[in-house]
Amino acid sequence: MKVKSKNPAELQFFIGDSNLRFGLGKFALITALNFSKDPDVVKYKSMSSSMRLRETYLNNEANVRSDELKAAFLNCEEKEDVWKLGLCYLVDGLLMAQESSTKILMDMLSFVENEEDFFNYPWVKAISRENIS
Repeated sequence: MKVKSKNPAELQFFIGDSNLRFGLGKFALITALNFSKDPDVVKYKSMSSSMRLRETYLNNEANVRSDELKAAFLNCEEKEDVWKLGLCYLVDGLLMAQESSTKILMDMLSFVENEEDFFNYPWVKAISRENIS
């Protein structure tokens, strides 16, 4: 379980009976996530233009909470959209360790429309379709 930290440069998790703290550098090393450079802002702005998933499954809401994303994923019946919503849910709930009442990163719903670019996004590079299929 992720624990709220007063220090933005560290992540804390409660595992077993221990409160574990990791600096971002150590967390990046452990998870193999790319923290070394910022993404190309222009490229990712163009990736965030699709609103299809938001319009189709999330009532075109401007803000969506993690529990609403989970419900959309669990209730979706379109195979490819189940995959895309599942990726968003995985990133939101596991990699970002969000609580169910936390707002999700809305751009993620657009980024996932282009799977190759989605998997090249720095926070997502550690997972791949082959590893989670």
